[in-house]
Amino acid sequence: MDTQFIAYNPFRVLGVTTEASAKQIISNESRIKAYSKVGKTIDFPTDALLLLPPVERNEETATAARAAISQPVDRLKNAFFWFVNATPVHRQAIECLSTGDVVNARQILANDSADCLSSYNLGVLDLIELNTAQGAARMLAVLRDEHACNRFVTTVTAGAASFDSAQTSQLFLNEVTSKLGQEVIEKLMREDDLSNDDKSRINRDRIAQLTTAINQEVEKAQATDAENSIACLEAGRSLAARAAEPLAKLREIVGEYDQQYILMADRLAEAVLSCGINYFNHSFDPNSAETALGLYHQAARIAVGQLQRERCNKEICLLNDIKAQQNLELGNFPEQFKPLVEGISGRIKDIQKENLSIASINNFLSFCAPDLRMIGNTMGTDNAFYLALSSAVANNALNAIIVTMNEEQNRITQTYAYPAAHIRSLINEALDVMEKICALDMNNEVTARYNHNVTILNNISAQFTPSYSSTDLIDDNEEDGCGSTLSIIGTVIAVAFFFIRILVKCSNTM
Repeated sequence: MDTQFIAYNPFRVLGVTTEASAKQIISNESRIKAYSKVGKTIDFPTDALLLLPPVERNEETATAARAAISQPVDRLKNAFFWFVNATPVHRQAIECLSTGDVVNARQILANDSADCLSSYNLGVLDLIELNTAQGAARMLAVLRDEHACNRFVTTVTAGAASFDSAQTSQLFLNEVTSKLGQEVIEKLMREDDLSNDDKSRINRDRIAQLTTAINQEVEKAQATDAENSIACLEAGRSLAARAAEPLAKLREIVGEYDQQYILMADRLAEAVLSCGINYFNHSFDPNSAETALGLYHQAARIAVGQLQRERCNKEICLLNDIKAQQNLELGNFPEQFKPLVEGISGRIKDIQKENLSIASINNFLSFCAPDLRMIGNTMGTDNAFYLALSSAVANNALNAIIVTMNEEQNRITQTYAYPAAHIRSLINEALDVMEKICALDMNNEVTARYNHNVTILNNISAQFTPSYSSTDLIDDNEEDGCGSTLSIIGTVIAVAFFFIRILVKCSNTM
C-alpha cells in the first residue's frame, strides 16, 4: 500500500489533528506561509517523522490543505485517515509517536479500549504500519456503533456534519476502496468484517466497475482497423490479457452460471475471435492460420455460453483445416509421407479436370484410401494435417458424385428415354460410392455436406424401391417412374449446384 495519502493528509500538512478548530488551522496555515516566504520550513509535534516521510510545506500546499477540509463532508473523509486528539490519553500516545516510540503509543491506546476514539487511533496506526485490513476493520467497528460513530463525526467536524452510522460507514468504505484498494475490501469481506448490506452494495459497485472495464477493453479492440492485420493481432492479444483479471473477478463475485457473467464472457470471446478472424483474413503471412489459432483458442477458453462456444469451436475446426492446407502448400508435413501426399494431391487435381463417371470416382477412392489409412495410422486420425487431407479427398469425391448426377439428369431431361431401372441402378452405384466416402475421416463441414447429400440420395432410392407383388408392375409404369424421377433428381440438382460452388472453391486450394 502506498502511504502517500496519509503522509500528505491535509491535517498532517497543516500540523493539526482531526479535532482542530478553525482558528488553529488558520493559525498553522499562516505560520507555514510565513516560514515559506523566508525560505524556511516548520515542523509540528503531529508529524510522526519516524513513521512517515517528511511533508512538503509551502504556501501552495498549505492553501490546498485548508481548502481540502473546508467543507464538513471533505473534512470527515480526510479525518478517516489521521489521528484524533480529544483526550489526554490521545495526546500522550501522539507524543510517543512524535519520537518514534510506536510500542508505547500502541500500548497506551490499547489500554484505553473503553474510549472508541482510542480504538480508532489504533486503526490509523495500523494503516501507517501497513496492517491495512486490520486497521480498516478496527476503524469500521467504531463507525458501526451508532454512539461511537456520532462521537467521532461530531468531534472531527466540530458538530458541522450530521451522519448516522450507516451513512458514515458507507462513506468510509468508499474511501477505503479508493485509497487502500479493492484487495483490502475483499479481505474484509472474506473475514466477515462487513455487514450483508455492505457486501451487497460493494458487490453491485464492483460488478459495475468490472463490466465497465471489460466493455472499455472490448470497445478499444473493436475500434482497431479491421484491415490492419498486425494491429488486429496485437489488439486481440492485448484484449485477452487485459480483460482476464476483471473477468475472473466478475466470475468470483457472481458465479460462473450468472447470466451477467456469461454475457460478458461471451462478448469478450466474440471480440477476441473477431480480432483473430480479421488478422487471418488480411494477413499475408504464409503461417497466418497457425498464428491466428492462438486467438481462436483464447476465445474458446473465454466463451461460456453454448452458442458462443460452438461458434469458436467451428472457427477453430475451419482454421485447422486451412492450417493443414497451408502446411501442405508449404511442404510442412512429415518427410516420410511426402510421396503419398504428392500422389494424393495429384489424383485430386486429376479428378477436378477429367470427365467424371462412377467408375472414375471409384478408382480415385481406391487409390487414395489405402494411403490415407497409412498416414492416419501413423499420425493419428485427429491430426489436423491428416484430417485436412482426408477431408479434401472426401470433398472432391462428393463433388464428383454431384457433378456426375447433374450430367445424368441433363441427359434424362433431353431424351426422356431412360427407364426407371437405369435410374435406380445409377442411384445405387452413387450410394455405393457414398459408402466408400463415408469410410474416410472428414472434418465437420465435409461431414455435414456428405450427410445432407446422402440423405437426398437415400430418399430418391426409396422412391424406386419396389412395393409390389408382380414384377410386371415396373414395366407397366416405367414411363411414369421416369417422369417422377426427373422431379426428384431436380431436387438433388438444386442442392448440388450450391455445393459445387463451395466444394470446387475448397478443392482448388489443394
